[in-house]
Amino acid sequence: MIESDLLAGRAGTAVGLNPDLLYSSAGMKASPKKKAATKPIGGGDDVANGMTERSWRILALTILIVGAVLRLYALELKPLHHDEGVNGFFLRRLANENIYHYDPANYHGPTLPYAARVSTELLGMNTVAVRLVPAVFGMGVLLVVLGMRRRLGDVGSLASAALLAVSPGAVFHSRYFIHEMLLVFFTLAAVSAATRYFEGRGDLWMILAALSLALMFATKETAIISLIVILLAALLSTVWGRLIVRDHEAGQLTAASLGGPERILAVAIASAILFAAVNVVLYSSFFSYWEGVSGALKTLSIWKSTGEQQHVHPWYSYLQWLLKEESPILIVAVAGTVFVFLRRHSWFLRFVALWAFGLFAAYSLVPYKTPWLTLNFLIPLALLAGWSIDAVCRNFGVNLAVAIAAIALIAATYQAVVLNYFRYDDESIPYVYAPTHREFLEMVSEIESISQRAGTGTRTEVAVMYDSYWPLPWYLQAYQNVSYFGTPTPTQTAMVVGSADQDTALQPFLTDRYVKVRQYKQRNGLESVLWVRRDVLDRPLNCP
Repeated sequence: MIESDLLAGRAGTAVGLNPDLLYSSAGMKASPKKKAATKPIGGGDDVANGMTERSWRILALTILIVGAVLRLYALELKPLHHDEGVNGFFLRRLANENIYHYDPANYHGPTLPYAARVSTELLGMNTVAVRLVPAVFGMGVLLVVLGMRRRLGDVGSLASAALLAVSPGAVFHSRYFIHEMLLVFFTLAAVSAATRYFEGRGDLWMILAALSLALMFATKETAIISLIVILLAALLSTVWGRLIVRDHEAGQLTAASLGGPERILAVAIASAILFAAVNVVLYSSFFSYWEGVSGALKTLSIWKSTGEQQHVHPWYSYLQWLLKEESPILIVAVAGTVFVFLRRHSWFLRFVALWAFGLFAAYSLVPYKTPWLTLNFLIPLALLAGWSIDAVCRNFGVNLAVAIAAIALIAATYQAVVLNYFRYDDESIPYVYAPTHREFLEMVSEIESISQRAGTGTRTEVAVMYDSYWPLPWYLQAYQNVSYFGTPTPTQTAMVVGSADQDTALQPFLTDRYVKVRQYKQRNGLESVLWVRRDVLDRPLNCP
């Protein structure tokens, strides 16, 4: 999808569009004098702002390396979240029994488990393997952004990708085994491909847009929100361009520029068939569970109720969260948006602004709010912020642009490192939402240590007596004799895991046969407790 812009660096003229619009990242018509002095973006060794093609590629590679290090280093450091543990359960069933049944009442689409099945086949069923999936798609976002060089400009594409490479939220959710990073990747890919198609760059781009759109809907039901906002943003940007600023680009798209009505119809039919086929294949679990297809059609009504009852936060929550964690992107993007609508700029820039703030408004109006949903509008906000830095470079000089970019990147990198490697279970940070505390991994390590000392290893019998045990099943997946009761139950197992508020209820079952090893913070308001049968211990422990 990005090869023609990112690797070849060529700047062909889009069929049906004003070629002058391709001469500047601002999408503004260049004067004849400026055209003679400045080559089209990517169209030669020397490009605008004095940046050579070689320099652009070196900087792009540097951004990708930094983004990869932040996303891949110590993926197992943070304990799995409750939701990651549940996703792991469905993945294990898919891997072990070749069964995946989509349930619209509780869980999201099938792309995540099927993608994770590939990574776990290669690396084993472990935390690094499953989190590699969102990390790879997070890197994919950076690649697609760099591939938007024609529209954002040399500096703009680099700045947008750099801001996302070190964004605290983009990094955090690239290390989080949930669906959101896949959703925003497919959304961005669909926008990028559709833009190329309407530039007249070939029917294949619409086919790729349809494929990306299909995978959006096969990832998460909230894809419908993104699609509606994107379509409205495209319409409003076109209307604005034709009726208010009367720019050339908004009026140049014609049926002839896309190959004529018959060809457009053929591409539309092929795209619709592809969209339907991909969703049917995935939701039916490759034709083995047809209830998944009907479930996909019911999901919107089910999740409408969920959106009004769960994870309810005030309408201004996303603004608060962005100001606290993503202020460099937000502030620069807002400034750029004002400039876009005050000056005569391209259809694409208006579209991105309406896409970003349209999604922001839509998600703010819905009572249901979770931090990972910010990714949906953080991506287009970063595109605006990157273009804004490019505009500063062109209009006010390189030094000011570098200063703005440096301040934004240093602040974001600091926050990203602190969040992802030191305070990943600190709930005072908005992105850290109902986290599993690091002490939980200490309990897992203690269970493993005692099992080894007892000589029973993964054959050790463990009884889990409370119902909020996720993600414990993921960490004990190798243990063959683990029972999950949910409530205090008589047992003779070597170890018992319960919660602190069950102490009184557990005493009649445990009596003096068990030793309370320690209490561990699992998450806010939940303390896990490990009990071990006395005869299992081969040496005294310091017990509270």
